Amino acid sequence: MDDNDKDQDTNQSEQPGPEKEQVQEQQDIEVLKRDLEAARGEVAQLHDKWLRAVADLDNFRKRVQKERNDFFLYGNETFARELLPVLDNLERAFEHAKESGIDNSIIEGVDLIHKQFLSVLEKSGVVPISSLGKEFDPGIHEAILEEESEDHPPMTIIKEVEKGYMLRNRLLRPSRVVIAKARAPKDSEADVNSSEALEDKEGDHGEG
Repeated sequence: MDDNDKDQDTNQSEQPGPEKEQVQEQQDIEVLKRDLEAARGEVAQLHDKWLRAVADLDNFRKRVQKERNDFFLYGNETFARELLPVLDNLERAFEHAKESGIDNSIIEGVDLIHKQFLSVLEKSGVVPISSLGKEFDPGIHEAILEEESEDHPPMTIIKEVEKGYMLRNRLLRPSRVVIAKARAPKDSEADVNSSEALEDKEGDHGEG
């Protein structure tokens, strides 16, 4: 065998056979599959992060909008609350002026100021709470006393000691009130009732 034949045999032995090529192709496919799955996982993670970022941004916008709205609606809450004692004193002065019998022009002047004061507060969203004759509501009323009453059902507001106010739909100050309670039976009434019951019982026995 000459040198050319030897070189040809060597080249044929170095070339991969069909089986080796199939194995290599399968390995390459597996590597590509793993790379594809890893890429899909990364895409899913990035998509999830993007959705979270969008949700956080939307929540931030809503929170800023709510804070802006609250500031517009209730930004004067502290100032309005500090004005209420001034209004209380003005109303006391008005009632005192009417009771003292001073000149009507002064009373009318105080009344005019009072109405202007209420008008300014109303434009700012501050309105008084209507309480007299209403059922007690712990959300807007503060009971300071209970009084027996035959004319009102229990838990009905019969007196208003200090007027309450709302700032739009938020409680600014609760109404301090006196509420009715059922009248307790007196000892004399209980004795009379007991005596009448006893007489009725004795009468039943006498008839028997």
